[in-house]
Amino acid sequence: LCTTEVGKILPTILSRSAKFTFQAVDSGTLGAYICSVASKEGHTPAQEVLNLIIDKSGGSVRDALVSLELVCSSGVADNVVEATKLLFGADDSFLNQLVTAILNKDIYTILESTTLIQANNYNHKAVLDGIASKIRGLFLIKLQMRQATNADVKWYYKFVTEIIDINEYLDKANEAKVIYEAGLLRICYE
Repeated sequence: LCTTEVGKILPTILSRSAKFTFQAVDSGTLGAYICSVASKEGHTPAQEVLNLIIDKSGGSVRDALVSLELVCSSGVADNVVEATKLLFGADDSFLNQLVTAILNKDIYTILESTTLIQANNYNHKAVLDGIASKIRGLFLIKLQMRQATNADVKWYYKFVTEIIDINEYLDKANEAKVIYEAGLLRICYE
């Protein structure tokens, strides 16, 4: 048995399993690899689209290849707006607005986003992936510039654990809107 979603394995099986954790592949190596694969398959995705794929993969070669295949087979490899919608379930400006709302604890915009998600037929989990990717990018920039405080690290940890919880509940929920809203509000005010 091999999985990347250990949380979905029953405890009785997990207790009898060996766990191997692999390091994420760095962005440069991953970018070169997916460019090579795309080229061999006769595709030339735009650099911005490749950057989206790398961001979404989180250093996983498998996830990057799945995203590359999705983007190329959907014919949006040269269109960053459409590729963002496809990979993250929403367009970039919507995700940026939502990230800003979370960071500023703007409850109105957060609650309004659920209406927009439904109106545009966005996927709640894909939107959460997009938010998580953007906030991770901001956090990494802060870390690289040596500007991250202990409070920033604690907030980011809380954010990541909440995103994991929201995703778990979305798998089981009948009403995704309520789980999504409650989770984002908890990020802002817990």
